[in-house]
Amino acid sequence: MVIGLGPLTLLRPLAVAAACLGALLNGGGAPSLLVGASAGAAVLCVEPLVHRRWYRHVQ
Repeated sequence: MVIGLGPLTLLRPLAVAAACLGALLNGGGAPSLLVGASAGAAVLCVEPLVHRRWYRHVQ
């Protein structure tokens, strides 16, 4: 998957963490951190599940 999508796939968790930190530091407070972390976790957790479902027959 990393070879197919490129090395930027590995930067996705860092981008989510940076966005959450930026929201917190720019006055968003705890609600913005909670929303950002929830959205980021959803994106990062769904991708492996979808990949396994669609490409389970590919070795």
